[in-house]
Amino acid sequence: MDNQLICCVDMFARTQVMVAPNGEKIMVEGIENLGNMALDFCLQNKIGKIHFFGDDTYISGLLERKPELTFGFKNNNIIVEVN
Repeated sequence: MDNQLICCVDMFARTQVMVAPNGEKIMVEGIENLGNMALDFCLQNKIGKIHFFGDDTYISGLLERKPELTFGFKNNNIIVEVN
């Protein structure tokens, strides 16, 4: 796995899962916390890419409702991929 954080988004689950580049699974309580936790994790661990897996429309909507995340990703040169 290359230097990216994988975020598995399940719109029906209370707990979301992030997978670090080393394969470690990190549980995130609440979908509303996923973006901020992903950004913080990437900054702390010098990870340059976040890959969100799940329903494209749902994930895009989540990111649009949190413009501070989008700016945070861009300002810190973190690439965001959704699919």
